[in-house]
Formats: sequence, C-alpha cells, structure tokens
Amino acid sequence: MGRVVGGGGVGGPGSRATALTPAGGALHRRVHVVESLDVGGLERVVLELAHWQRRHVAEGGSVSIACLFHEGALATQARARGLLVSAVGKRRGPDPVALWRLRRMLAAVPGSGPLLVHTHNPMAHVYTSAATVGLPLAALVNTRHGMGSARPQARQERLYRTAMRRADAAVAVCEAARTHFVSQGIFAEGRRTDVVPNGIELGEADEGPISGWPSRATDRLGLRSTLGCGADELLIGTVGRLAAVKNHAGLLDAVAAVRRSGRPVRLVLAGDGACRASLELQAMAPDLAGAVHFLGWRSDVWHVMRAIDVFALSSSAEGWPLVLLEAAAAGTPCVATAVGGVPEMVSAGGLGLLVPAGDSQAMATALIGLLDAPVRRAEIGSAAQRWAHAHGSVDAMGRRYEALYESLTARRSHNPHPRHGAS
Repeated sequence: MGRVVGGGGVGGPGSRATALTPAGGALHRRVHVVESLDVGGLERVVLELAHWQRRHVAEGGSVSIACLFHEGALATQARARGLLVSAVGKRRGPDPVALWRLRRMLAAVPGSGPLLVHTHNPMAHVYTSAATVGLPLAALVNTRHGMGSARPQARQERLYRTAMRRADAAVAVCEAARTHFVSQGIFAEGRRTDVVPNGIELGEADEGPISGWPSRATDRLGLRSTLGCGADELLIGTVGRLAAVKNHAGLLDAVAAVRRSGRPVRLVLAGDGACRASLELQAMAPDLAGAVHFLGWRSDVWHVMRAIDVFALSSSAEGWPLVLLEAAAAGTPCVATAVGGVPEMVSAGGLGLLVPAGDSQAMATALIGLLDAPVRRAEIGSAAQRWAHAHGSVDAMGRRYEALYESLTARRSHNPHPRHGAS
C-alpha cells in the first residue's frame, strides 16, 4: 500500500498549474498540529505548506496551526502570512488537560466544513488522534519527519503505533523512512502509507528564491572578501545545527586531510549549537588554524550557498534534509553521507557524490575530486538546480499532499461512517 503521491516519485513531474480544486471539493477546515513552531526544519516545512495551502486551495475555508506546547519563534511569520496559530500549553509528561484543550481548540476552528487534520511527528499525532474522537473529520493524516527514534520500544513510540491505527494515511518524507517504519510495525499494518518529499520556497528567480538578487559571482566575491580569502582559495561550506548527529567533527577531520594534501581550502559553518565550543577547539589544530569560519545563524543562507564551491553534509542520520535542497537550488554541488533519504535525493537529482557515514577519509577524497574539477562542479550544479526547481519546491510538495487529501476525502465520501467516531 506504499506509494509516492503525485506521480513519478522524487523525480516525478512538478506541475505549475495556477489553480487547484480543494480536496474533495469541500471547504475543509485545515489544521496542522505540531509540537511547536520553534525554528527547525520540520517547522519550516509546516509553515511553508500551510501558507501554500492558504494561497492555492483554501479560499473560503481556513488553515490553522495548532502547537501542542508553545507557539515558538515562527508563529509571528505564520500570522503575517494569514495563518491562524494557537498553542495548547502542554506540560511535560502525560497531560490530560492538554488533550481537553486541544479538543476544544479543534472544535472551535473557524468555518463550517469538516476538519482535515494533518499531524506532524509522534507526539502531535498521539494527542490529536485522541482529541478528534467524535469530531467531524474529512481526513486524519500523519507525517513522520526524519528516520524515527533510536529507541523504537520507548513509551512514546508504543503510543504512536497505537494512535496510527486511527490515521487515514501515514506519510514518510523518503522511501527509506517509509520502508523502515513499515518493517518496524510503526506504520499500522494494512493502513495506507505514502512518501511525500519535503519542499522549499524557491520563488521565481533562476538562481535563488528572490528575483533581483545579485549574481552568484557577486555572492562569491562578497563572502570571500568578508573572510579574507585569497584568490586561489576554495570554500567548502555546510549549514545547520552544530549538533553531534551532524558529525561536524568528522567534517573538520576531512577538511584537515584536504589541506594536508596541499590544496588551499577553507571551511564555512553557518549555524550554531551545543557542539560549537568543541568544534572551535578542534579548529585550532595546526592543519585547520585560520581556515575554519563559524558564521553563526544566518538569515542569508541562500547567499552563503551560492558563495561556496562545494556543500558538505556529514550527518550520521537524516530524513529528507532541506539544506541539500537549498544547496541544489543554489547550483552548488554536494558531498553527502549516504544516510536516510540522502541517497534518493542525490541519485534522483544528480546533486553530487555520496560517501559512507563516519568515514572522514572518504569525505576528504570526494571533496578533493570535486575541488579539482571546476567543469564537473559546474555541470553538477546546473543539473542539481534544474532538479530542485522542478521537484524540490513547496509547490511540488503541496500538490502531492493535495493529491493525497483528494484520494482520502473521495474515499470517505463513499464511507460516511468512518472509524474516527470510535475510540
């Protein structure tokens, strides 16, 4: 029962039609339920998807985001885009009061049509599956972002398995994740499972998300000038949380090996996190001294992506990483570890080279292979950019979800007494 929604999978057609009919032809009250709208990849995806739905398919209906804990930093952006945002205020541990609040919140969503509820990750689904018992639902969908917990027998995972019995569809962001969740019994047996890859906002520009931006060459010169790079130095870059799972320590080892080979390269890290202090200490080693730049969190990530020569992803675990889509959309080739959905992305889009996770020498060898081949870098970058604009956009993701909603609501119209009314 697994499928990639929208036809053609990760390499399927990216429709650019300008109008969509609401799923099932009804003015559904659409609600996304998340833990919070703190800054993160999942939260960015939900914000962009909800905004896309409001613009393209929800005229006359409504699109809301319900936060199980607190609102988070992205709530202001959500409201600025016309989305309804509310927070339940869940406390740590089991919280029956939060369950009651969520039920009241869902019942009070503006509009008169049935609820089309889309939960994201386990905890949001566990509470929502219970809170929606007896409410008029068009569909209940859950997306599991990432590859899941390292502790599949933990209490939350057991509750999630049980709650998934009430979902009309279980969605993974890559085929590797879908296969894993089905094999582990996390996605309920006999239920529909789908793959909908994440997308990013690309806009109309050929080289970035905002038309009228400076050229790629201007971005390159700007960052190099800021860092004090020599004319012959090449830049390796990465973007994201400085967390253990991202294995930036291994990336620094790889860059040190590249520099020992006599190649004049520098490493740029855009992001922050718990591992920053230890990484800064590691960057003081003789092979790296003065060649590693910690930029912190940046609001101009697209400019950084276009300024570097090679993007490096060294993670030990990933789902469908947005940073790879951003690098591809910027026309920057990558070297990435073969984890989660990364091999699907790299092979489908021709984004660059894959290396085993945790193998710094293999990472160094692959980086050297691209750094020494400017024509190859340009060819890979051009192909990656075309693929990202065709298949990695919010529009492509939104249309896949609409196809899923449509099929679920059409099925429900032939079954007016679904299982959602039962516990």
